[in-house]
Amino acid sequence: MGPLEFLLIIVGISILVIVHETGHYLAARAFGMRVLRYSIGFGPTIFRYQPKGSPTTFQVAAIPFLAYVQIAGMNPHDEVDPDDPAIFPNQSILARVVTIAAGPFANYLAACVIAFFLGLGGWPAWVETLLAEPARVGEVEPGTPAAAAGLQAGDVFLSADGEEVPTFAAIQRTTASRPGELIRYRVRRGDQVLTIAVRPNAIVGRIAEDSEPYRAGLRPGDRIVAVDGREGNVVEAMKAAAAQGEVTVRVRRDDEQRTVTLSPAAVAALEGRLFGQIGVRSPESRPYSVGEAARTALVYPWRLTRLQLEGIARMVRRADTSELGGPVAMGQMIGAAAKRGASHYFAMIVILSVALGLFNLLPFPALDGGRLVFLGYEIVTRRKPNERFEAWVHTVGIIFLLGVLVLVTFRDVANLFR
Repeated sequence: MGPLEFLLIIVGISILVIVHETGHYLAARAFGMRVLRYSIGFGPTIFRYQPKGSPTTFQVAAIPFLAYVQIAGMNPHDEVDPDDPAIFPNQSILARVVTIAAGPFANYLAACVIAFFLGLGGWPAWVETLLAEPARVGEVEPGTPAAAAGLQAGDVFLSADGEEVPTFAAIQRTTASRPGELIRYRVRRGDQVLTIAVRPNAIVGRIAEDSEPYRAGLRPGDRIVAVDGREGNVVEAMKAAAAQGEVTVRVRRDDEQRTVTLSPAAVAALEGRLFGQIGVRSPESRPYSVGEAARTALVYPWRLTRLQLEGIARMVRRADTSELGGPVAMGQMIGAAAKRGASHYFAMIVILSVALGLFNLLPFPALDGGRLVFLGYEIVTRRKPNERFEAWVHTVGIIFLLGVLVLVTFRDVANLFR
């Protein structure tokens, strides 16, 4: 990682947090709250400025990473003067709700603004694949299952075995999870709605060099063509044949066909290591008109939110935290995007800004969403919650989140050396 890439990672993450904290600051000041400190970074202060007549000290710390805003009375442990109208707990319920929600709102607003200008210049193709609706075929690769089934450029995917597939990312998820299975796609072609059955190729994914499949001769990217000389659902055929003993598979690699013999242990080790591919690509990205850019600036952040909520639900259902990432994972994503160019870098900033806004709105203690839950209780019951109880809940929440952050960061760092 070069110094420029490292700098772009620090700047990218810091911008996300500075935007968030600026939202809190502007809302608090708009309602007349006293903001004691606005800090960019942590550690010893290297620059400090307090405008004349302002209660706020603006500072830059020695570690210019992240940011925070200190609003008077917001910490439940602070001494509270019940006659001071400028402190957080003495403000109206509307002022407090808006001030708390303003941080996530600022992240969404920043994402919308950046998305507008990205639209004018043209989104990276991978973002179009992820977010553009409908899922229109841009290109059908020759010699693929899609070409053999009769899919054509311009076809619009409607569903896969009855399940809606609004984006190319949804198509990719469906095909990736069902290698070798016959999938019936409904597509719109002009004024017609057609049903086209496609059997995705079974492609070997990431396998370790010391694994049974690798030692047998398989390599990542191999396409399994036939099992014991028979084509069709090769995944099920492999499982059935492995129950009887060794399996002979024919694979295509770099336009050449090879024969590989797999033991039952090697077939078992391939479980979850095969993914499907049908051979269609989304249309090339293009610059949008002002109207189209404005529309995507509003729609794309919402679609990102929907995808991220689906990801959270999937993680909870499977009790799987492999998709959970910390600052190291965020830095990797920003760094990888920066290598590919400015549009990729800012597209990743949009995605992470929406993620940060959504994460902070989750109804969990210590997050903005957790504070909004207590304010909601106050709205419903018309009385403030017990301050000691609220402070205890937020303290436990902070400890828990810090623990998760440490564990995730250790895992992310360990993955860097694999």
